[in-house]
Amino acid sequence: MGPLEQYLAANINGQLPNGSMAWSIGADNYVNNVLVEVKVTLESKGMKLKGKSSKLLPNGYCPEMDGSPECNAVMTQQSKAYIGILRWALELGRVDIVLEVSLMSSFNALPREGHLEAIYHMFAYLATADQHSIVFDASLPDLKPGLMVVATDWTDFLGDVSEAIPPKMPKPRGNPVNTTCFVDANHAGNLVTCRSQTGILNFVMKSPIV
Repeated sequence: MGPLEQYLAANINGQLPNGSMAWSIGADNYVNNVLVEVKVTLESKGMKLKGKSSKLLPNGYCPEMDGSPECNAVMTQQSKAYIGILRWALELGRVDIVLEVSLMSSFNALPREGHLEAIYHMFAYLATADQHSIVFDASLPDLKPGLMVVATDWTDFLGDVSEAIPPKMPKPRGNPVNTTCFVDANHAGNLVTCRSQTGILNFVMKSPIV
């Protein structure tokens, strides 16, 4: 039927802008269609989507500190629906919104009007920010010196042990594979509970998988 271009609302491409071959997945069409629906919904209520926004949430906004009135049943349903939409955009490649979507999702049980306003702000960001794609690149990553800890001494934690290698293990076949993990956290980021939010990115070669 032709080359694969779309799957489950995701844009699929087999060639990068520089001409090299690598599969990529993006949410361009999905986000554009969603923005049209959000704008129509807001206009029906006499509201408009905010102008250009370079940040996902308003400056200094902490959802756990929001003391605005609780949403009614209709607004609560709308808040949950929009979180679901943002969550799917994330799955389709918009990993730039993962932290904020996660933060706002924790208030699905009892959202406040300020939370819904913050969600509208997130759509304003999507309307402003450049489109993003996840690229599944099989080439070996070129990590900058000093960026990664090559060897770590775990003797104090694990003792003098070595990895158990199964007997009669078959010899490796094919090219070697590199796995890389990046971790970060907003230490005690929640101003009420002092809990942290941890983010993890796992790569196989240059392909993000988790």
